[in-house]
Amino acid sequence: MSTKIAKFQFYTSAYFGEAGIGVEESSEMVHSDTIFSAICHAWGIVYGKTDMESMLAKFKDAAPFLITSCFLYSNETFFLPKPHTLPPGFENAEIREEFGKKVKNISFLPFELFEQWAKREKIENYLKKVVLPDYDSCYQFDLIPRATIDRSTLNAQIFRMKTVRFNKDCGLYCIVKINDLSIEEKIKSSLEYLGESGLGGKRNIGLGRYKLCWEDINEKWKNLLAFKGNAHCTLSLYHMNIEGVLESLIEGASYGLIERRGWMSTPFSKAQYKRKTVSMFSEGSVFKQTIQGNLVSVTPEILEKKDFHPVYRNGLAFTVPILA
Repeated sequence: MSTKIAKFQFYTSAYFGEAGIGVEESSEMVHSDTIFSAICHAWGIVYGKTDMESMLAKFKDAAPFLITSCFLYSNETFFLPKPHTLPPGFENAEIREEFGKKVKNISFLPFELFEQWAKREKIENYLKKVVLPDYDSCYQFDLIPRATIDRSTLNAQIFRMKTVRFNKDCGLYCIVKINDLSIEEKIKSSLEYLGESGLGGKRNIGLGRYKLCWEDINEKWKNLLAFKGNAHCTLSLYHMNIEGVLESLIEGASYGLIERRGWMSTPFSKAQYKRKTVSMFSEGSVFKQTIQGNLVSVTPEILEKKDFHPVYRNGLAFTVPILA
């Protein structure tokens, strides 16, 4: 097994689409199902449809690799999702009163604070710092005017698209746990291809280009992943792979839910189709029992009737041990 950190050093703005009214919204991060689908798309282009389907077939037995969502980094500060658990020490009313609002307004934690939270160490000394690493200073959003032309009347309709621009020495990263070492180079090559062609939407106008930095994880990450905890915190989206056990799964759990929907494209067809909607547990969810997840089929009904390859969203859980 090999565990890598992939850092995306963007040199153009990017568009990671979210639902919006009047404005095409963009997120500053990329969920694990999106980066997995992007890898599969690039894999199909670089290595061909047959090789891509062979790789996906391996997931029926055991996942050849797991991947986290793509979170922000700034220099050597890596941000992680805030666990959906009570912060350590907040059983004390005075600490809760002093730092409650500060913690409530944070969605992502610097690595050091996440590690203390995961090990249930006192975090009030860290929170007393005058300036915490600023998540919002890593990026900024830009509104770009766009226009669509009505095909019958030729009238133009203006709309605005929100793109994300990463500041100097900032970008996105993800952790990749590779169980099948024979595909490591192909994963890296697929991510490099995405860097040249673009990650996210609106790639046809040059968005989402980056330089890939592919490295082994350091000792801090190894210690975090090897920690002996009594619960599991997700760093990816998670889709329950066993039906009928939801009640036992969520017993003692703290979690968020997210609905995943949108459009699909494939290098093997020029058409785009709306994929099926699926709900998943969000990053930062905490479960008492070991979880695995699965690849969930979101193949559009119109394609199920044709001789077309299945379309998946990645619901395999990438977790870190924590105390809860």
